[in-house]
Amino acid sequence: MVNNHAFAKGETFLLSKKNNFFLLYLSKIFYYIIKKILKYIVSDSFKNSNIKSNDLKLGYNAWCHNNKSSTNVKLGNGVVCRGVIRIEDWANGNIVISDNVYIGDNVIISVADSIYIGNNVLIAHGVQIFDNNTHPTNNYERLEDYNSIKSDSKKSINVKSKKIIINDNVWIGFNSTILKGVNIGKNSIIASNSLITSDVPENSIYGGNPAKLLKSI
Repeated sequence: MVNNHAFAKGETFLLSKKNNFFLLYLSKIFYYIIKKILKYIVSDSFKNSNIKSNDLKLGYNAWCHNNKSSTNVKLGNGVVCRGVIRIEDWANGNIVISDNVYIGDNVIISVADSIYIGNNVLIAHGVQIFDNNTHPTNNYERLEDYNSIKSDSKKSINVKSKKIIINDNVWIGFNSTILKGVNIGKNSIIASNSLITSDVPENSIYGGNPAKLLKSI
């Protein structure tokens, strides 16, 4: 009998109760080699960036996609990046990430216009920051956009974008989305799973979809 439940597929195995010291030793060697390779690949993706200091820390899932000039990406001191920074090929955007910024796992920052991130900003895992619509709103242009993606020649076809500013000491909770044109005031907190489509004043807690003021701090 076939079980079509969404979680039924995929091989499983019993937890091993025996120790195979040879395989354990071998797995540690492979793990060490893979980590070394990943460190090189991840680090190489950041080389075409304007890094001000030598203390940038990267997670194994971090990535910087920048086929433009090194001036399109500026990273300050004390930055920890576990996510993805994308300077979109079809635009000429730029991003400034100031000092002591944390970018969590599975974060995507898509830059087509401009993104500024101030000092001491915490961006939790799963946050999406897009200063652009990624696709046109007109359906005919969207079809043209799709065809350009399919042919591996993605280009700007009337894709709207607008600068994002995230000021000092902001904390963005996990799985939140920050859309184009937003200015988040200093010291503010964005609750997890929030959608930010308009400006957030300083010293505020915003949350919800769409986000609204929850509390002043």
